[in-house]
Amino acid sequence: MAKRVVNLRRDVERLQKEMLTTFDKYQELRQELKKHEGKLVDDVGLDVLNPLIESIQEEFHKLLPVFRFIQSYHQFSLNVTASQSDLIDAMKKAGAQEKNEDKIVH
Repeated sequence: MAKRVVNLRRDVERLQKEMLTTFDKYQELRQELKKHEGKLVDDVGLDVLNPLIESIQEEFHKLLPVFRFIQSYHQFSLNVTASQSDLIDAMKKAGAQEKNEDKIVH
């Protein structure tokens, strides 16, 4: 079981790093596009705008599965965390002592 927890943590950390790196790139591209806001397309040029918009779409496409996962499991995680906290509180009321305090989520 401990190995599964370590593997899950490693996978989550890797996913988080990849998500944030990709999101940073997405934000940079959006800022670059924003520099052209209010200008005529002819003044900027399609040779500048089209690749920029395409890159924005590509980065968002990479992020979309992560966002969908977060949306799908957000309420689930809130419910499970609340249920675990209720269980811990009930055990405390019953006189149980906490072991490995740092591993308990409140």
